[in-house]
Amino acid sequence: MKHLLPIAILILLIACKKETVNNIPHLTFTQEEKKWFTYGIGEELKFKNDQGDSLVYRVTNIVYSNFRPEYIDTTYTIVATSESYDVKLRSATDSIVLFFYKEFKSYDPDKMRHTILWTTMRGQFVKLAAIENNASFNQKTINGLTYTTVTPTVPSSDGIYPWTKYDKAYYDQGAGFIEIIDLNGVSWKRVL
Repeated sequence: MKHLLPIAILILLIACKKETVNNIPHLTFTQEEKKWFTYGIGEELKFKNDQGDSLVYRVTNIVYSNFRPEYIDTTYTIVATSESYDVKLRSATDSIVLFFYKEFKSYDPDKMRHTILWTTMRGQFVKLAAIENNASFNQKTINGLTYTTVTPTVPSSDGIYPWTKYDKAYYDQGAGFIEIIDLNGVSWKRVL
């Protein structure tokens, strides 16, 4: 009987600690949101313009995390855990980083967030209009293939730097980037 009291206290302490962990929200991607995650490691994205010039990006890194802690402040108190998906594309002279994530501290924690850092794109940071502004999808035919879930990129600013090459791009929810328009208005279309 005297051994039951310490065991009961130990069980109570473990149960309280477990409940605290369970009270932390875990934000996950929906199946619909996962449709944006189109790339595979080592995949090549080839684009050509009307003059026959080529542009090739390779997927060099993918990080999928389903337990990314989100802290309330510098005390490192975890307020939520969330999923994130980070993809890096590289060409000989360019790089694109796509980061999709959930964020508890935002005013809509159920909405997927994203950031795209594209060093040679106008403004360097772009958003996908369908995610950012709930814009409708468009249809676009590129090299004989029709894409039905296409959205334009929206630059964060009109900033053009000495290294800026591209003005805008189009992204298909199931295929990724399908067209890039450079600053001269030349279209670079995806080739399969």
